[in-house]
Amino acid sequence: MSLPPHPPLVLSLPPTPTDMVDPLFVLLPPSSVPTSPVMAICHSGKLVYHSEFYIKDDMTVFLVDNQILFRVHRYLLDRESDVFRSYPAGSDENPVPLQDVTSEEFATLLKYFYNGMHGDAPESRDEWMTLLSLSTLFKMPRIRNRAIKAIELFDPPLDPVCRIALAIPEKHDIQEWLKPAYVELCRRDDPISEHDADKLGLNITVGIFHARERSRKLAVRKPASDMRHGQMGLFGGGPAYPPIPGPGPDLPPDMELVERIVTEVFWPPQNKTP
Repeated sequence: MSLPPHPPLVLSLPPTPTDMVDPLFVLLPPSSVPTSPVMAICHSGKLVYHSEFYIKDDMTVFLVDNQILFRVHRYLLDRESDVFRSYPAGSDENPVPLQDVTSEEFATLLKYFYNGMHGDAPESRDEWMTLLSLSTLFKMPRIRNRAIKAIELFDPPLDPVCRIALAIPEKHDIQEWLKPAYVELCRRDDPISEHDADKLGLNITVGIFHARERSRKLAVRKPASDMRHGQMGLFGGGPAYPPIPGPGPDLPPDMELVERIVTEVFWPPQNKTP
């Protein structure tokens, strides 16, 4: 014996204002959405926008290199950057011009937005450097932090001169890169070259020169034979040589000493230490 069919389920909603365009629901503006954890609840016949995932799929057009147009989802850029949120809507007839960025660099940023979530993250250090540059320019802190961490993972690492040139406040302002790079330059055997000085600028070059000189004057090292046989000479007598100032040919200046001197040179007491 078969059962009779279940009657259709009918939902009824309370009456809605007659002056609404939609005869069934009232859409509340985002500013009036309640702060309850459950945002998209239908109550009293009214629907509300979800505070995060009601996405206006607007497109905007940017002009790069004074000739190339990019048409992209504005939401992706606005989500990450106050700078992009301040830009007007662009169109083919009236695009938003982007300064200080090339079309190739902007394409790298957009590839990260559209493909990065699928695991297609940049593989080269140059691409991450581009993302670092643009995320700094357009104030995208989440992308900037990821780019910094990605660059730090590459082997071999950037040489200390490149790290300093990128990390200074006038460039990308990565304070955590500066002190280790200064220390590395002060401890290495090779002095600052003319090419290095061009990258670093006069003030930093002079500071590293002073830190290197002070480190070598204050350091105390012993020749290799004395270090190998402790405080005694080769045949068990007194010290083979008295301690001599400077690092000598065997070891660079002590790490702790150089770190202290670098701090004194680049971050004097009246300034903040990184």
